[in-house]
This record gives sequence, structure tokens and C-alpha cells, in this order.
Amino acid sequence: MMLPLWIALLVCGCGTLYQPSSVATHQFRGSGEVIAAGYFGPSGWNGQAAWSLLPHVALHGGAAWVNPSSSEYTSPTSLPPYFGQQIVGQNLLAEGAAGWYTATGSLELLAIYAGYGAGHVVIYHYANRFPADTAWERAEGDYHRYTVQVNIGRVIVEKSEGATSRKPEEANIGAVVKISCINYDRLDGSLQRLNPPGGIVLEPMVYIQTGTRYLQYGMQAGFATPLRRWNGLSVYPLQISVGIRANLDRLF
Repeated sequence: MMLPLWIALLVCGCGTLYQPSSVATHQFRGSGEVIAAGYFGPSGWNGQAAWSLLPHVALHGGAAWVNPSSSEYTSPTSLPPYFGQQIVGQNLLAEGAAGWYTATGSLELLAIYAGYGAGHVVIYHYANRFPADTAWERAEGDYHRYTVQVNIGRVIVEKSEGATSRKPEEANIGAVVKISCINYDRLDGSLQRLNPPGGIVLEPMVYIQTGTRYLQYGMQAGFATPLRRWNGLSVYPLQISVGIRANLDRLF
């Protein structure tokens, strides 16, 4: 799991108490569909599952996980001293959401989700930039977030592999606007209990997915920027992830 941490250090080089997770891009076309997806990026591993319970009604669940070995932070020689001041050592997030979706005859797809998530994070602070007197300090906390997300997508390619094939090839593109309200319930530092941070974060994303109707590879890219924050909430600014998604009810 070192790759996401090296990317985070190179890009922002500063404290991050909130890392955006991969967004839901399920693109349901009708009721009874079951979708599973997995993504990998700076927020670690992201797993998702969703079910279009009724026409125009869907449920979503997801989890994000970063958990490198704690031995990577036991010595000031673990990372070069000029690499930033704080890094995420662990981040675990579980969330659920419910939403409304629709698909028009021209294969334009629209969805709106509202959700809630709870997470746990460990922050390692690089206390000094000089190897002679460096030391790691540790902060640990729990947080929760409320989210509202709007998806707009479109199928740009849809063609049959053959007259008798049941698996059409297709490519989807879309955009997501997500707003998250984050509140830390607690944040304990090495020597004291810190004021719990929080904020409202805007997370716009774009995505592309390609493959068959049943199994697709995809990429998401976007950024996160605080609209409002309190008690020093730091936000990881970029979100890039790659992954795979499967429409399980139609695949089997």
C-alpha cells in the first residue's frame, strides 16, 4: 500500500485528515440489477455493491481501506525528511446510501444519492525535517460524514459483437458532483486530545468505463476542495482510481 502514500506525499506534502473515496457510478437501467465494483487509488482499496431495489430506487454500500505496516513509521529514516509533515497511516471508511435513478431512451443516465459513512483514521506527524532530531508523533480519531451525490452519465458506444452474441460492447462516460460534510467525533494526539476538526468538502469527478454490459474496467479522476472547514481540517486534494465493475445479475 505504499504507492498511494508516495503519491500523496509528492502531490500535497501536507497534513491530510480526510481522503475522498471512489464515487458510485453504477448506471442502473432498471430494477433488479446487482452491481459490484472495486477500485484502487490514493484512498487505498475501495469496494462497492449496489442493488436497484425498485424501478428508480437503488441502495449502495461501500468501504475504503488504507492500512500500511506501522513499521514504516518507527524510524525517521523510513522516509526522506523533506517529504512533508503529516501522512495517513490508516484510514477505514464504511458507508451506505440510498438514491433515485433513471435511464432515458437515448441512454442518458441520471442518479441522485444521499448517504452516511463512519471512519477511523491514524495520522503520523513528521516532527522535524532534520535527521539529527526527528521523531514520529501519532494522532488517531473517528469521524463520520454525510454525503449528497449527483451522477450524470451517457452510453457513448453500444454495439453487438455478433448477431447471436448476448454480450454487447459499450463505453460509458459521466460526471459526478459530490458534497461531503465531515465531522470528527474525536482526535487524540500523542500528548493531548485535539479539537475535533470538520468541514464541508466539494468532490467533483469524471469517469469512463468500457467493456461489456456485464463486466467493465474504469477510471475516475477529480479533486476535493473544502467549501468550509473548522479546527484545521486538511483534505487530500486529488482522487484518481482505477477499477473493475460487474453487473452480477446479468453476468451469471
